[in-house]
Amino acid sequence: MASDSRLEPHPSPVRRTGIGAAATLVDADWVGRCRARPEAGPAILFLTGGSALRATSRALTRLTHRSVHLVTPFDSGGSSASLRRAFGMPAIGDLRNRLLALADPDAPAADALQALFGHRLPRDAAPAALRGELRSLASGRHPLVAAVPDAARSYARLELERVAAALPADFDLRGASVGNLVLTGSYLSDRRLDAAIDRFRDVLGVLGRVLPTLDADLHLEARLRDGTRVRGQHRITGKDGPPLATRIEELRLVTGLEDDAAPAGHTAPFGRYEARGWRFPRGTAPGRRRSGGMTMRSSS
Repeated sequence: MASDSRLEPHPSPVRRTGIGAAATLVDADWVGRCRARPEAGPAILFLTGGSALRATSRALTRLTHRSVHLVTPFDSGGSSASLRRAFGMPAIGDLRNRLLALADPDAPAADALQALFGHRLPRDAAPAALRGELRSLASGRHPLVAAVPDAARSYARLELERVAAALPADFDLRGASVGNLVLTGSYLSDRRLDAAIDRFRDVLGVLGRVLPTLDADLHLEARLRDGTRVRGQHRITGKDGPPLATRIEELRLVTGLEDDAAPAGHTAPFGRYEARGWRFPRGTAPGRRRSGGMTMRSSS
């Protein structure tokens, strides 16, 4: 069967001038072809977390619909942390951020969808007012919900009703992300992170793939050069507290933020290392192989 040339991937955009790598240029004709047919654009893999590539991801939607984003679900601060504590789940804030960045900007009501799923509840409102706004969102009376298409409205209401019914009575809704709440409601239906992402992706018309690196309720722990252990991504990155005093010697996944939380993983190098992917290092015990986690250890 003859292939459809309209869907064949574009050739490499890079050409060398003869001076060296520092003078390589992107072919303007290639960029034009990508803009004309982004569904056949380059396949690009990103391994990221947080909002570092938000602007880049938005720009990519005009050039390719074939990018794949592996996002770490270990955030332990902010709105994601509150949901993790309440439901024992992976962090979904960074995933939501990337999904919104890759949403089809030309889709019907694209701005309304961004406004709804990017909305945060007030940080200075009383608990009763916050619960009232969540009820308004779940009922469809809230202006942000009323502004989106019927399918998106039904989806948002269903998931918001689910998460509202499951929230602990003392849950702090200050600054809560509506997108995070919707993703959480979807996750609670079957506790499958990939399925929750796919449902969110379909509603937004995401132009690319967003995948979690792991579907498990785990946290990062760093061992510093002086022997100190720092647990929680929000502390390691300095998001909540002072910057680290010394360099990181080892990173590993642990089952919680408590001091006695068990490690969950196998060792792999960190710092100056040779890439070993997800293969288990020689001598790893079978019990550790089943854990599915990972430790990264400095080789320098």
